[in-house]
Amino acid sequence: MAKDPIATLTALEKNLVKQVAGVLNKTLAQVVRKLQTQHLTGGTTDTALGKRSGTLSREIIPTPAHADAASPTLITAAVHAGVKYAGVHFGPRGSMVTITPKNKQFLAIPTDFAKTPAGVAKGGPLDPIWGPTFINKGVIFGYHGGQRGVTEGVRQRNAAGQAVKKGEIIPLFILKKSVVVKRRIDPHIDLILWAKPRFLADLKKEALKVG
Repeated sequence: MAKDPIATLTALEKNLVKQVAGVLNKTLAQVVRKLQTQHLTGGTTDTALGKRSGTLSREIIPTPAHADAASPTLITAAVHAGVKYAGVHFGPRGSMVTITPKNKQFLAIPTDFAKTPAGVAKGGPLDPIWGPTFINKGVIFGYHGGQRGVTEGVRQRNAAGQAVKKGEIIPLFILKKSVVVKRRIDPHIDLILWAKPRFLADLKKEALKVG
């Protein structure tokens, strides 16, 4: 008895969708790896964001390939960042984002004396770790009191042979009405255009092996 052509086509379609999804997932893993190792590691450049706490890199979350419920032959996959500030760094190459305070009068930008050597702020301007502070000409100052751990500012001074003395006045935060941040990672150029030829090459080799 001859095979039902409709059933045969349906089976071929399901097999093809499954294989395409597999290739797309392979490409998705490559995109995540590229994003984490080339754009979110190392120093800051025009196409990369310097690694500090590593939170953004850890929060890069892939959504595996899946068929659309309304259109079973439409297969999608995605990558998104699970942190609120990701949109500040991702966008069209050369675009800028202006950040303004939401509930305060000023933004408090930490200086090197308020950061770890990795570039992560040790605390906010109201954190008690700074001890007594005062404001002068838009800068929050404190006194070097041997807070736990070495700050980047102290490390730099030590490296220059100019040790910071206990009780010395140090700048902690610069008060700003707003700051402008340059977007460094362009999803279209850095990820999609990079991934497309790799996906098509793998698709040609693997996904069309149906039977």
